[in-house]
Amino acid sequence: MGTEADLLLILDADIQIPPRGIVSLLMQDVDIASGLYSNKNNPQKAVAGYFEGKKEVFYDMVDVRGRILGVNERVFAGNGFMLVKRRVFKKHYKTIPPLRFRWVTDQIKPGSDILFHREAQEMGFSVRLHGGVLCGHLPLSPLP
Repeated sequence: MGTEADLLLILDADIQIPPRGIVSLLMQDVDIASGLYSNKNNPQKAVAGYFEGKKEVFYDMVDVRGRILGVNERVFAGNGFMLVKRRVFKKHYKTIPPLRFRWVTDQIKPGSDILFHREAQEMGFSVRLHGGVLCGHLPLSPLP
């Protein structure tokens, strides 16, 4: 927030992004755009999902590949590869603090990434999960 940048790029050290991955997320022109990568413990499962009420449901990788989700459903993704518009982190309401990554201290779930996506969508920010931006998740799932 100390710069004039319009976007924040979040890229975990164990995530590989495909060629044109950043451009593909930029082209979504939404508040929060995420790439897709698999779970390290179960490569068939995505580190992404959707909200069913207060419950989080994780996608299978095969069901998300190539699809862009978040237009008609509330989705979440891991923080491994995200583009976030600066406006998401600004204070928009007097009585509501600005959106930040945080942990719920009295419980393990949801993680900070899921909570961030839930709260962003509750505040009216647009979110997309781009299943065409298939990332590697090292060491088990490197890009070809």
